[in-house]
Amino acid sequence: KTYFADSLSGSKGIKIQKKDSVLEFGFILPAQKETLLSKAASAVTDLLSKPKNKASLFTENREKKLEYAKVGKDADIISSPTTTGAVQTLILSDVPETNKITFRVNSNGTAPAVSEDRTSVSFIGDNGCGFKVGITEMRDSHEGTDPNNSVHFSMANYLRVTESTNGETLIEVTLDEDMLTCPATVYPVSIVLSADAVTADGSSAVPTAGTAPAGLRAAAQYT
Repeated sequence: KTYFADSLSGSKGIKIQKKDSVLEFGFILPAQKETLLSKAASAVTDLLSKPKNKASLFTENREKKLEYAKVGKDADIISSPTTTGAVQTLILSDVPETNKITFRVNSNGTAPAVSEDRTSVSFIGDNGCGFKVGITEMRDSHEGTDPNNSVHFSMANYLRVTESTNGETLIEVTLDEDMLTCPATVYPVSIVLSADAVTADGSSAVPTAGTAPAGLRAAAQYT
């Protein structure tokens, strides 16, 4: 089962359960700097509107997804299920201040293992089953044929574990700075964070044939 947070407040993200294995993951975004005036305005707005980062359901390519708007400066998040787990996509509308971002993983005590190429982190339990989490791609909004199409897509995004205590793991991602700052890059840029159920040898723990779920009816939302 896959569970999607009704709101991203309280560091919630996506929770995946596969038999006895449970994993929760999601991006951590730095808090926006606020002045006293903007804080006061935000407090009034909070009283008059729905909670921050409230999920909105929409359909794209016949698939239902959840959008969390304005989760940070120039950033939105979209979450959706896949056949082997789920993805959380961070959408940057402008060049970020830094090429480093962080995501968190709660693995219920399972220790992290970074892959040799530093593109994914595995959390495998004693039963030989678990999850693999990583940035699968970074892609800009360019459309059409381009002889330099490689500048619009990058998999050169590398991970390192910065903290792991009591089952909570923080993972820093160094994004491809050349792509982020290249004049040819077309914003918004999407950064795809995926989590998949796997076995100890890295193979998928569920069939990969077929298409991703057409909707979120099989997935529950949690608050």
